[in-house]
Amino acid sequence: MNYKRLILWGIPAILLVVFGTAELTGYFDRAEYGVYDAWLHVKPPVPQREEILFLDVDDLAIARVGIWPWSREIMARALITLREFDSGHTIFDIEYVDASPLSVDARVLHDEIPHEFEAEFGRVTGSMASLLEAVAAGQIPPGDAIEYLADLRDIAGQAQGRLLHSVERIVQDNDVLLGTAAAAHGNAWFTVNLIPDAADETPRRRIDFAIEHSALPRVTGPAPQVLDAKGLRPTIEPILQGGLGAGFPNVVIDQDGVRRRIELVRNYEGHTFGQLVFPPLLDLLGNPEVEIGRDRVILRGAVRPGEETPRDIRIPLAQDGAILINWPPGAYVDSFRHLSVYELVFYERLLEDLAFNLELMEASGYLGYHEGDQAFLEAWRYARDVYEDALTSGDGTHLGDLREIRGYFIEEAEAFLSGPAEAELLEQISFAAADPDLSPDMRQYVEELLEDIPPVFESSRALLADLRETEAILERSIPGSFIIIGYTGTGTTDIGVNPFEKEYANTGTHGALVNTILTGLFITDLPPWISLVVALVVTAIFILLSRPRSATTTLAMGFGGAAIVVGVSAGLLAGARIFLPIVAPTLTLVFSSVTQSAWKYIEVSRERSHIRNAFNHYLSTDVINQILDDPSRLRLGGEKRVLTAMFTDVKGFSTISESLDPEELVHLLNEYLSEMSNVVLSLRGTIDKFEGDAIISFFGAPIPYDDHPQRACTAAVRMKKIETDLNRRFLETGLSPTPLATRVGLNTGEMVVGNMGTAERMDYTIMGHAVNLAARLEGVNKQYGTWILASELTIDATGGTLVTRRMDRVRVVGISEPIRLHEILDEKAEATDSTYQLVEEFHQGLEHFENRQWGEAQSTFSRILEDYPEDGPSRTFLDRSTRFTREPPAKNWDGVFSLAQK
Repeated sequence: MNYKRLILWGIPAILLVVFGTAELTGYFDRAEYGVYDAWLHVKPPVPQREEILFLDVDDLAIARVGIWPWSREIMARALITLREFDSGHTIFDIEYVDASPLSVDARVLHDEIPHEFEAEFGRVTGSMASLLEAVAAGQIPPGDAIEYLADLRDIAGQAQGRLLHSVERIVQDNDVLLGTAAAAHGNAWFTVNLIPDAADETPRRRIDFAIEHSALPRVTGPAPQVLDAKGLRPTIEPILQGGLGAGFPNVVIDQDGVRRRIELVRNYEGHTFGQLVFPPLLDLLGNPEVEIGRDRVILRGAVRPGEETPRDIRIPLAQDGAILINWPPGAYVDSFRHLSVYELVFYERLLEDLAFNLELMEASGYLGYHEGDQAFLEAWRYARDVYEDALTSGDGTHLGDLREIRGYFIEEAEAFLSGPAEAELLEQISFAAADPDLSPDMRQYVEELLEDIPPVFESSRALLADLRETEAILERSIPGSFIIIGYTGTGTTDIGVNPFEKEYANTGTHGALVNTILTGLFITDLPPWISLVVALVVTAIFILLSRPRSATTTLAMGFGGAAIVVGVSAGLLAGARIFLPIVAPTLTLVFSSVTQSAWKYIEVSRERSHIRNAFNHYLSTDVINQILDDPSRLRLGGEKRVLTAMFTDVKGFSTISESLDPEELVHLLNEYLSEMSNVVLSLRGTIDKFEGDAIISFFGAPIPYDDHPQRACTAAVRMKKIETDLNRRFLETGLSPTPLATRVGLNTGEMVVGNMGTAERMDYTIMGHAVNLAARLEGVNKQYGTWILASELTIDATGGTLVTRRMDRVRVVGISEPIRLHEILDEKAEATDSTYQLVEEFHQGLEHFENRQWGEAQSTFSRILEDYPEDGPSRTFLDRSTRFTREPPAKNWDGVFSLAQK
């Protein structure tokens, strides 16, 4: 009993301890990650916030702008363009931690410097010309002219100084330019790297500035799990000072290389820094107070976009203090909205090219044919000055008007290029060309104009069409967007793995975090101890429910229980965004069911072996197999059941055995008993025992059959027929000196059946009055000269499938009611006409006999014996009729004989 309890409860307990320890120590983390990823695929996809926009430095931008990394002037100008289109928070997932080389300002070099040189040299030469003209006119005596040379030297020196200052402006510090552009933009954010495991050689001044500029101001209750960084590498100061703040771009990579979570905050020297997008997101939410707890971050009084009422945002943290990202499914390019940086560059190029064409037309006088504002290029020049001033000064005050001014310029340009100006111009020139008095040179010039004007207008219209298309893209994409700028070109190494994609630009991680917080659809992972509690509960339930079950059912229940745990875990994540770790409970259930099933299988095998050994000698193989399939059919011990018992014995076998030596006797018995037993077993009978030449068997147990009387009677008939074949063989081989003649007694009734004996030695046997009657009927055959005698109860239950004849009614000790005996002659399907004739005539004689018509009975049985001289029952009743003719029985005799002897 103790070992059974150990297997039932002890092994699952051991498994629970082993798997629970593995769960608590993180040994199953990789497996749990795989489960978590699988459940994300069945979870409804998270909605994607429309305000999130990725501004990609993609392959298109690199192909059209140049090899990465670009001059920082390009990003500076992109910021001004973004501001023009009213962008929202703009975050650089690009690190600017080192200074960039100085560059040449091409606009200053090509546009401003030539004009300034011309102006300065014009002043100097003008002063010299004025002096010479005054001397030549006699206004200044030649002798006094020398006194004015000092003034000329001063004028030349001043011009030289101004020119040197202008030349210095050719050299451009793009770091400063990016910083001033960020300041003009007014909502730009940069990176500050927090190094977790090693100090960095960043100058103290930069660190102090980064802390002052970028550390989160309103943070309470930092939890112990917040990582303390050892080093800090911020964006360089000229750039960072133009931004509103900075965050760390570091991401968390799980041990299997997949990005599932990210830290919201890290500490450095007692100051708290936010993840790259967390500070601008806090700004978007109204700069709520950040309360960091053990298992959650609370943003107190946050106001989500589109809402007016402040409310707390509770962000659950994973067990390691990070937030689980609710990833959108799909590739990076299919997640959220995307815009190539090239669209911004292209927009500016188109404006410049269109303005250049129009300025050429202005110089040629074409704008004079415009029906609208013929000075609309001044709007372009003013917008350019506003643009450049904001870019270089960091003052974005007037950038709010830039869109309107440029829009006015584009509308007027469109009106000019699509209006009648071109037609009127060509008409006038054509009219001039028709003048017969034109000189050849003038005529050639006019004809060239007629050829050149249409291409100029056409190319300008093409530029305008591209500009309008690009403008529409920017208008549709940028206003109010939460923008994340990152390098996503083919050459980038900033590629990671998320639960949905094997290659995903890491820039997308930041957008997915923003989306998770803005949607509020957070994922909570339950602690490992919850998994242990689940394992304990489900294992206990499994043990209790499976205890009485079979090995196969136990195994199925274990795996079914594991499937339920798996389904519950998947359902929790899909429906409630709660992740339940399932490796420990699942393995505990599976291995518990396997061990329980194995133990039950061994026990069943042991029981089956016991049953097979116990019944192998007296049950058919089919019956044994049925018992093995359902051992409950066999109740060990005794039980009362209605069965049919059969006793057989060979007439005069003692005499036969005396004529044979022991070996011949054993041989004969084995042959005889084997054939007879096969008949019993073939009809699903059970061999109780062999007693010499006698066979004791029964039908209806251990496997119950409703037709057990018919089976028993059929077996008796077939045994007698096989006996005929056996005797022929025995006599031919000399195995038996005389034919064997088997008597059979059958009775149906309630009897006790079961394994009886001791635990070491038991027999499956029957006992009871009904058994004794079958035994006595076998012996009574001698009195009637019959071979198969059965009680009326047995015959009545055969369903009329046999040919039988009635015998006496007899009284048995212990039974008050008389019993009618029947002799079984044959199966109806096999019986001959003569057998039916015998039965009919015999029943006539028996009826005379029981009616005390001794003479008629004597006459009938005599006639039967003439036809069937070997018929024992007719001989018996003829003798009785003859005796009763001489000595009639008492008048009160009821016709019942008592079985006083066997």
